Parts: sequence; C-alpha cells; structure tokens
Amino acid sequence: MTVERDVCLVLDEFNAFKIFEGYLKKFDATYPRAVELIVGIMVNMASLSKAIATKLVENTSLITYMISSQLNQMNDVPSLIQVIRLLTVITRANEKIEDNEKDEQDLAALFVHKYFFDESSETNTDLNDLFHLMLDQFNFIFESSLNPQLLDYTCAFINSLLDLDGKILNAFAGNKKFVPAIHNAAITRMRLNRVQKSFTGAQFSQVNASKKNTTTQSRATNSTGNRKSSPDRTPHQPSSTTVYYVTQQSEEDISSLDSIFNKYFLCLQSLSTCELGAMSLCVQSSLIFELIGEYLDKCLATFNDWEIKSSRSLKSSICCESLQNFICLISVVNCIISNPDLKRTESESESHEKFDLNVEKCVEFGTNLFTLSKYYLHLLKGDDNNDDDDDDDENQ
Repeated sequence: MTVERDVCLVLDEFNAFKIFEGYLKKFDATYPRAVELIVGIMVNMASLSKAIATKLVENTSLITYMISSQLNQMNDVPSLIQVIRLLTVITRANEKIEDNEKDEQDLAALFVHKYFFDESSETNTDLNDLFHLMLDQFNFIFESSLNPQLLDYTCAFINSLLDLDGKILNAFAGNKKFVPAIHNAAITRMRLNRVQKSFTGAQFSQVNASKKNTTTQSRATNSTGNRKSSPDRTPHQPSSTTVYYVTQQSEEDISSLDSIFNKYFLCLQSLSTCELGAMSLCVQSSLIFELIGEYLDKCLATFNDWEIKSSRSLKSSICCESLQNFICLISVVNCIISNPDLKRTESESESHEKFDLNVEKCVEFGTNLFTLSKYYLHLLKGDDNNDDDDDDDENQ
C-alpha cells in the first residue's frame, strides 16, 4: 500500500515515524520480519516525498538508533538490507524532487553532517565514532557476506557517500581494509551469479531428463501394455548425472556482468580521484589487476566470438553500465601506472601480497585491455560508409 503517495501522506499525518521508532526499539530482536517490513515502509515513504524524507532525517533518535544498533549490530540479513536501502534513499533524495517540492536544501549534505561529523569539535570537520563503526561494518559485510543483494545495496550506498564529501572519501581511502574488501565483494558477487546460473542449469537438465524418461516409458506402456524397465536403473528415476552445455554468453549475461561489476568499479574510480585513494590503489595493485583481469576475461570471451562489424546484437548489449565500467577501469589503471612516485613502504610491503609482474602477465593483461579498447572504439565509431571528411574527423 505504501507505494501509493496518498497512503504515505496519511501515515505521515498520523506521525508514523514515532510509532515505528517505539516498536523498533522494543521488538527489533524479537520479531525480525516485522522490523524488515517496517523499515521497508519507511523506505517507500522517504522515496516518494522529499518532505517526508526531511522529517525522517530530522528525527535524530530514530536515525541514530538505525545506524548504531540496527546497522552495526543486527544479524538478520533481510532487515539489514532494508536499513541500507533507507540510508541510500536519504542520500539520493535530491535526485527525485517533484515540481511542488523544489527547494534549496541539500538533504544528503544535511544527513551526512548531522550524523557522521563530530559537532563537539571546533571546526566540525572530524568524522565521529558512528561513522567509523559503520565503515568497519561495511568492511565486514564485504569480507564475509554471501548475500548478493546485501553486497549490491551496501556498495550502492558507499558510492553515494563517496560523492557527497571529500572527508568521507579520504576516510574510506585511508582505511587499509577497504580496497581488499571491495575486491573480495566483487569476486564473490560474480561467483555467486555464476553459481546461481549453474544451479538453474542443473535443475533444467534434470527436469528435461525426467520428462524424457517419462515420455519413453509412456510410449512403451501404450505400445505393449507392459511397462518396460531398464535393468541398470529404476524406472521413473532420472539420471543423476547432470549435463552442462558450454555455450557463448548471451546479451543478458553481458548486461548482468556489467551490472555486477559497475558498482564496485565506481567505488575504485572514486578512490582514484584523491591522493590518498591513489596511494591505496597502488599499494593494492595486485588485487586491482586481478579484479580487472577477471572482468576482461569474461568480456573478451564473448567479444572475440562475435563479428563486431556486422553484429547488431553486440551493439545492443553495450549499455551505459558497459561504458561506465570501461571508463572506470581505464581511469584506475591509469592512476596506478602514472604515479611512479607512489611507492610502498616497508611495512606495507610486508602486510600486502606482492603482485608478480612477470612478462607474461603484463603482456596478457595489456593485450586484453587493448583489445577491449579497440572493440569499444569500433562500436562508438559509427557507420563505416562515411565520406572522407567524416573519416578524418573520426580519426582526429
């Protein structure tokens, strides 16, 4: 019901946030499903109206409780996902403003400075303990979670925070666990997607085998009147061996791959925009190259099989997220290789695994990156039947 704007306005009129706050503080550990639904209702209310979202931000006791207790201490994953969704909606409230709600108030900036900065400091520019607890929780989620939705929503919220304030960006960049956590989350997310597809394929193979076996038995029964059974196995029991078919990735697979990596590549690109983040990327260059290498291997396996010049299906599969990923990985690689003065200290070299920059790895990585660049340049080039002047402009 709360996807309807009128319902949300009625709930706001009866001060629903105060009612929800009392219930959450009393029963959050007793009824986790009710907590999930209540926080989901607040997400719908905040996403439909900036005025309601502003009231939610001004409710200091509720937001502080959500961050300090539910986000940092809750073990229920569905409820945790809803809490992160709520915080993401608040940080992106300025992007969805209706014509009758236009104002000059930056709700995202108000939220960040109200809850993540230490008001007791003289300059009010120091991040408080609540933010550092949240950062540690995000690292823990990236390092240990196997829930794809939780990983994706957490990364989306971090992307929103990185774009809001330079202090927050430097705090994430200065955390030594953050870049390895992003690497682990992206690799885990990709493997979870692959496991889900393999599991679905196994089910599909077993169902087909069962149908085929049942059809054969039915025909045998109709023709002879007696059910024929194989001496090797029981009738009605399909083969336990699952057959996997290795096929070329479809357009949906490529779009899914780009969607998975997009949030994590955006995080890395945001880190590359500050000096402290560039240092972190250089220190963790082995993990960065491994992550980009995984993405290149998945993309090029399909790109090389298609005829680029005549394949409309490939062009249609290249979406905005594909171009974003390409720009992000080029920016990150350029940040690493164009900063020779950023060297590892002895302590950092001992605490991080060194990247074996042998000739074969460098050639393979560089070749894959160049090949992907060539494909994108060709797809963006346009028609091949342009006149000489247009060709000169394109070459320039």
